[in-house]
Amino acid sequence: MVQSREIQIGYKLQSEEFSASELVAHAKAAEQYGFQFALISDHYHPWRTALSSGLYSAGSRKSQAS
Repeated sequence: MVQSREIQIGYKLQSEEFSASELVAHAKAAEQYGFQFALISDHYHPWRTALSSGLYSAGSRKSQAS
């Protein structure tokens, strides 16, 4: 007997790319469009505006070394 499995589709929130208020708006939109869940890193950090894609710590180290 083959057991059926339910597939759920979620939305990945990119905390290194968007502000907190934008992330909340994205999560609300994902819910409205029918996504069953949203995911976000548990390492949220207030990223610098000039840096993105996880370069916060690399940028911080450079500025401290100068």
